[in-house]
Amino acid sequence: MNNLDRIGFVWRGDWSIEEHQNRKLPGNIQETYQYLEKKEYYHLHCRLADYYGSMQILTHLGFPSRSNGPELAQKIFGLINHHYFDVWYKPRSDEAKEMRKAKGNDGFRWYEMLSSTMWLCLMHDQKKLLSDIADWTESWFEPEWLPIPVDPLWAKTYISIASSFRTKPLKGLEEMEDAIRKSRKKAPKLLLAAWDAARDGDQQKFEKTLLESIKHFISTLPSEQIHFFEFIAFGQSTVLAAARRLGMKLPDYGPEIMAYVPTSESIGLPGLSNT
Repeated sequence: MNNLDRIGFVWRGDWSIEEHQNRKLPGNIQETYQYLEKKEYYHLHCRLADYYGSMQILTHLGFPSRSNGPELAQKIFGLINHHYFDVWYKPRSDEAKEMRKAKGNDGFRWYEMLSSTMWLCLMHDQKKLLSDIADWTESWFEPEWLPIPVDPLWAKTYISIASSFRTKPLKGLEEMEDAIRKSRKKAPKLLLAAWDAARDGDQQKFEKTLLESIKHFISTLPSEQIHFFEFIAFGQSTVLAAARRLGMKLPDYGPEIMAYVPTSESIGLPGLSNT
């Protein structure tokens, strides 16, 4: 039994899952890079991170990729670095507005790209890039409009995670985290509680709170299956990978629980340095 069977997702794509992994996704990546040669758009950067992340998730679900080698990884992480730290957009363009970090800029976008790139950096042990992106974040960030809205407090848990990998303290971190802890919203509170335990170095509490967070995630899964991404606990996977950077050990929750939570090992990479 593979992880796709364990999470109970029924694949209904026009392509078989093997073809999707080994033909469709690599083809989509190649096509998107061809678009970028003509003009760069924010959504194309997000799309590449999404396609590459999909390849990792399908590997976790039991369908390894023949195209997921070090050359592709180097190319993707080069693009991520380019996205954040190069001026690839024209002044006063839509893309410039999307990238401009300024309070009151209602066109600023960050969550969609940050949530996927942080996860990828942690999975692939990209320490320098992770630290640079963490330094880029601010506690006042509010998530952009997305077709499936994201809870602002949930989005801010990613800023909390990133804060531990910064080269300098994050202004407003305590106030931001207090707002999450005092909220009635269970998902961000549980995730932050697991992250708090990891930062405190409490392995037992970390395992308990992370498991509570994962089980809450599973309890909220939609009855109608649309995309396999919906069945992946990205927030919990991100916290787990970040916690292992801080010295936490990989919990033994068993395969039925871990089917929802990708690790570096489950996507075919070496285990993280602190395990």
